Amino acid sequence: MIIALIGAGAYFTSRATSLHAANNDFVLVWSSNSYLPTGYEGKALPSRGSQISVFILPTGQTSQNPDGLNYRWIRDGQIAGYANGRGKTSFKFVATKWYGEEHEVRVQVLDSQENVTFESTTYIPVVEPEILIKHTDSDYTAPKELYSSLGANLALKAVPLFFSVQKIDELNLNWQLDDQDVASDNVITIKIPTGDKLSEPLQKTISLSATRKTDKLQQASSKTMLIIE
Repeated sequence: MIIALIGAGAYFTSRATSLHAANNDFVLVWSSNSYLPTGYEGKALPSRGSQISVFILPTGQTSQNPDGLNYRWIRDGQIAGYANGRGKTSFKFVATKWYGEEHEVRVQVLDSQENVTFESTTYIPVVEPEILIKHTDSDYTAPKELYSSLGANLALKAVPLFFSVQKIDELNLNWQLDDQDVASDNVITIKIPTGDKLSEPLQKTISLSATRKTDKLQQASSKTMLIIE
């Protein structure tokens, strides 16, 4: 079997608590800068090392200009002094939690006497990055078993999700065929030779791994079984 390379080709919190006065009503939203492929319409969930931005937004008309109010931000029980003060309607930080954990972010809106007039808490889950194997002409993830035939060309691409990188070339990619390294680009073509009809299907394991170049602990892998009939 010959491997030929071709060219490399604001979220509302789901769990929150709040306390608010009748004349002030706000909502907390957050986003992260974790990697998403072009065309992906889902949420960019943070992994360890991703930057998270949290915003407090009015849901209607308020008695005061939100930029003139005082805000206190609290992350995981610790007051974030650098992010507090008049007009501080956003809070940014880097995710330090591991997969399966979450960051707790609380914001308080204070009046001139530092009485709390509004308070809300959001919980931001930290996820593991993923690496998907897809056909180059499809948006669907390749199934666990890929069927092909003699003489066919099978074009596959690597699609990372949720890594704390901005570009795919910040990742080391490694394709393997039956545990043998065959490629490091994000797009490959497997050229299946022609020949006599097989007496029984031939099986080959296609494996793909991705590792962040600046953090070897951030990695993901995927595999599929190629069945040639």
